[in-house]
Amino acid sequence: MAWVDDHAASDSSFLILRPAVPWQINREAEWFPALARRRSILAVQGSERLPNHRFDQLILMDKAIQNFTQTWSNLPELERTMASLGERYTQSYLSHTDPNSDLALQLANSPE
Repeated sequence: MAWVDDHAASDSSFLILRPAVPWQINREAEWFPALARRRSILAVQGSERLPNHRFDQLILMDKAIQNFTQTWSNLPELERTMASLGERYTQSYLSHTDPNSDLALQLANSPE
């Protein structure tokens, strides 16, 4: 997160992926905005008082992403999932994952 703070553009938005961890105990998702000083598009923590039921929307989006991380499918599937949720991100942050997994390699080698 310190590296992100030092190197990522200040207007970056991140998709934080940590498999099999619900939002209530996902330390990376909770602390990323404060420590990296960048937007986490699915950060549920701290959204309780946002208008238009944003808290409930973020919980549903987190569930959708958790379903995705159960299979660790491919990058195009992740992109389709995010598009169906109406969310865009500029970068991803993969936590507690094999760096040689198919998805990790696809993310690392993506031109975007």
